[in-house]
Amino acid sequence: MKQSILFFLILSASGLAGHAQVSVDASVNSSASEDPLEQVPTHFVTSSDGTLIAVKESGPSHGKPIVLIHGWSTDSHLWFQQRLSPTLRNYHIVTMDLRGHGYSGKPTDLRAYSDPSLLADDINAVIQQLHLINAVIQQLHLHRPALIGWSTGAGVILEYLQKFGQSFISGVDIVDSLACPNAAVAQQANMLLAADPFLPPLASNDAPTNFAGMVAYANLFADPSAA
Repeated sequence: MKQSILFFLILSASGLAGHAQVSVDASVNSSASEDPLEQVPTHFVTSSDGTLIAVKESGPSHGKPIVLIHGWSTDSHLWFQQRLSPTLRNYHIVTMDLRGHGYSGKPTDLRAYSDPSLLADDINAVIQQLHLINAVIQQLHLHRPALIGWSTGAGVILEYLQKFGQSFISGVDIVDSLACPNAAVAQQANMLLAADPFLPPLASNDAPTNFAGMVAYANLFADPSAA
């Protein structure tokens, strides 16, 4: 399991190594964290190592809860269309920024990214601490959420399942991800990724090279045929 997302963790750590510690204020309001099409308040939960994880909630509190987990180098804004979708209007949608991304904490210690179990703890913090917060006001709307992960987010979900099992969730959906519990398949996928010409610049510690790689990576979302 750990091998399945190690490659993505290495990329994330290398990109964050030169960043200073970011101080996050748990009182951030919607004016500091709004989607392109709507305002969604942001609040924080605390993971096992003290990292603050940014969370957005939308939709009716009584709706079936869904936790959406983004991929590498994005954040919870990725899911704005899901939050606005009429099809999902009866669901309670929770999005979280992975550590090192978006409004979540950005530890400078590389061990905060190289230990996959900490990513599992981040999801667990969202489930358990939001559950407790809402238990106080008798709104248990995060009871047994479904976890949906895109790309690296799916690998984080697999780490969560390995560490915490399925007792606190109702289901899992993996979207467009190479994350796989089969070690042989995961190893083959990572070998293919390592040979991808787009990826070495993204892992470079040279700022201009890294920036050029990020531009090329972002362009893939606008024009997938460029791959």
